[in-house]
Amino acid sequence: MRLSCSGWLFGFFFGIWLIGFSITIPLMVFSYLKIQSNEKWTISIILTVMAWLFFYFLFVRLLNLPFPDGLIFTWLGY
Repeated sequence: MRLSCSGWLFGFFFGIWLIGFSITIPLMVFSYLKIQSNEKWTISIILTVMAWLFFYFLFVRLLNLPFPDGLIFTWLGY
């Protein structure tokens, strides 16, 4: 259990560092629900969309928090 928990934590950290918050959050939620929790496709997709909408409207739209782009997008010039 400890190894899998720290693996997800490091995966989330490196995902944020490489591709940024806005892309990492739905990817990590979906991959955790499918891989670790063995949820069905419909539940995984619905919960992923709900998590992304919550994140987007709370932090981006309502609070106007600027999240930096990931390292890959910075290197590519986006």
